[in-house]
Amino acid sequence: MVSYEVKFEEIFAHIDLPDKFNYKAIIFCQKFPGNNEKDELISSFASEGYIVMQPKYLGTGKSEGLISIENFLETIKKSKDFLLTGNAEDLKSKEKIKWETREIILMGVSFGASLALISGAKDERIKKVIALSPIIDFKEHGKNPEIPEADYFQLYNLIAENHKAALKGFNFDDWYKVCSGQSCLNPIEYFNSLKEKEILFIHGKQDLEINFSRTVSFYESLKKLNPGGKFSLKLTEDANHEDLITKCLSDIRDWLK
Repeated sequence: MVSYEVKFEEIFAHIDLPDKFNYKAIIFCQKFPGNNEKDELISSFASEGYIVMQPKYLGTGKSEGLISIENFLETIKKSKDFLLTGNAEDLKSKEKIKWETREIILMGVSFGASLALISGAKDERIKKVIALSPIIDFKEHGKNPEIPEADYFQLYNLIAENHKAALKGFNFDDWYKVCSGQSCLNPIEYFNSLKEKEILFIHGKQDLEINFSRTVSFYESLKKLNPGGKFSLKLTEDANHEDLITKCLSDIRDWLK
């Protein structure tokens, strides 16, 4: 496995290329907000033949542009298009790198899982999506006092203060639209478009930020809509919102086989 840093159309990304290719690529959609670091656990899939790409959303970290509702999805769309070109230049060494991609799999965690579901629903090229602790419906999230979940409206000031240097154009109006379910970033609105996709849902039962029951409900609704659909659900008993990836890597690998 060899790791590179690349930039294309204002987007900064980490790319890990395997020693032996299986011609499949994974785009990892990170939590929001992002930083410039990559997730080494996700990079480990390159050791199994996958091209692993971890882009930074437009307006965050080393990516240029401004944060906007549209640019979250635009980052993923441009990343898919870029992967299919099969070539780039490493930012540090200036080495020309090449690869071949025949299938792109979207994987995301938390906010990134929601983006992966939506981007997959909007693109016929995407057949598989892995959603870890996704926010399914922003309109309902945090509104039921009997379901313990984070109040994302209250997170605005925390994010703005702690990540100001890494976020460009972050504003409350867009945040309000997302958190109230008034934006295009709401997976439940793409319900019918997801029924033909192959989707792995994973959620920790100890997650107090996004309750696992919402993922279960969405999974069951998809199964009802398309009984023959290729949907899988894995609930991890002892995982919370922060350590889910660590505890579900083997489940992801088994599903990808």
